[in-house]
Amino acid sequence: MIMVAAALAVTILLILCMENLAQPRLRRRPILRRISLLSAMPFVVFFITLLMVSYRPIFSATATLITFSGIVIANNAKYAILREPLVFSDFRLVREAINHPALYVRFIGLWKILGVTAAAILSVAGAVMLEPPLDVRNHPDDFLPAIIYLATVLGLLYAIIRGPLRSTFVALLRKFGPTANVTEDVDKLSLVVCLIFYFFLAGEPDRAPATPAVPSRKLAQGTRPAFHGFLKERGPDIVAVQAESFFDARRLDQGIPRDLLGEFDRCAAEAAYSGRLTVPARGYTMRTEFAFLSGLPNAALGYHRFNPYLQLCKQPIWTVAQMLRGL
Repeated sequence: MIMVAAALAVTILLILCMENLAQPRLRRRPILRRISLLSAMPFVVFFITLLMVSYRPIFSATATLITFSGIVIANNAKYAILREPLVFSDFRLVREAINHPALYVRFIGLWKILGVTAAAILSVAGAVMLEPPLDVRNHPDDFLPAIIYLATVLGLLYAIIRGPLRSTFVALLRKFGPTANVTEDVDKLSLVVCLIFYFFLAGEPDRAPATPAVPSRKLAQGTRPAFHGFLKERGPDIVAVQAESFFDARRLDQGIPRDLLGEFDRCAAEAAYSGRLTVPARGYTMRTEFAFLSGLPNAALGYHRFNPYLQLCKQPIWTVAQMLRGL
């Protein structure tokens, strides 16, 4: 038990130290603060889970620290490029990172990736080969405590994520005062806590109703309900061509001939509006497309801004239909 307590204490202390390295750092953040326990709690659960499975405290501590360091490295690399911390929806891109590693390696850094990977392999191999388990489990009954623990944790996770405890848990999260501004929240609440908060809050309706109750008879008269409080009159039809591989290369260098894109300039001259478009996020095709198609500012989406199509799918079908007809 002394070894377990020591390994857990060292893990918590190092996590709090590494948490202080997560970007952005808008203000001085003491290692020990009111949010510290909440910040370390997810990895305490992670440590205990590994311990119950392996009965190896040093292995559990090392694997926990490597996992957390990987999250911090990915967060800081993203913030350096896109000026936005890691958010829950970024984990949907893990498959893309596997399929197209060159797109991500250059931003995170080859040596950082190799270092984390080597540390993970060596720690797992070293723990299995060199660290003896606290107790040798030879009989099936010896695995009963681990089975009970895993069943309890999985049951609680299900109850919180999809079950009867979700609304209670979300109400508890709101008491910590998240602002939907991820840069401020990461600095105030810590990185991992924000990942958890936004995962739950982005799946919940905002406190204010997203759309006012509009009788269906008004829809027949051509009245389109507001989407998140914004009422738009029907405007002219717009044809948008999404050409992700095209851009005005003349912006790169003054030496590029100005008449390189003559037809493009002709189309721009004939258009009512032309020029560069400002969108609320960089590096996210989905969020850029949604901002362009809907015309909604980030403030209208709240926590849904990081995965806007999720909120669109949760709107009543008549709201979606009327919204799309007006675009």
